[in-house]
Amino acid sequence: MSILGKLESVHVAQTPSEFQEVYRLRYQVYVNELQKGFLKNIDHKNRYIKDPEDERPESVVMYTVTDGMVSGTMRLDAYTSATASQEILNRFNIKALNLDHDQVFTESCRLIISEKYRGGHILPALARKAYQLNTQIFKAIYSFQYGNAGLVDYYRKLGFRPYAAELIHNEDGIRIPMINVVNDV
Repeated sequence: MSILGKLESVHVAQTPSEFQEVYRLRYQVYVNELQKGFLKNIDHKNRYIKDPEDERPESVVMYTVTDGMVSGTMRLDAYTSATASQEILNRFNIKALNLDHDQVFTESCRLIISEKYRGGHILPALARKAYQLNTQIFKAIYSFQYGNAGLVDYYRKLGFRPYAAELIHNEDGIRIPMINVVNDV
């Protein structure tokens, strides 16, 4: 059997309970494991992390389930130059790419895998689903993401490359912007 046959099934969060489980995994990793209880959008009382982008109609929150628990998640946010905020346009230096006004690009974000399941088939499963969404649903040309320097090699394995955009400063430190050309046809 090929590795594709061994990949976890990837689901799209649609119900409030599915979203809650994703938010709880985020909390578990960011707060309990990484000790980053200072990040924005954290609800310590309910022990979850929920972003405003999670509820955008142009966003898709994906997740995997292993042994009955949410084991991995990622969000894909779709934009055009016309719909993206100035913050997003500046963050990824979209102007330099000379995109047509209606060309879609995505931001891959909140990629999280439960510590117990890292190194398995969850990351490739989420990456495959993101690629399918980018090419078949959103018809995106580029996907962007940003991460800390220690994760650049992992993102490179998924096709992302650092490029000529400024380093991103956020409450969690300095992040490196990366681009993935998902459709150049």
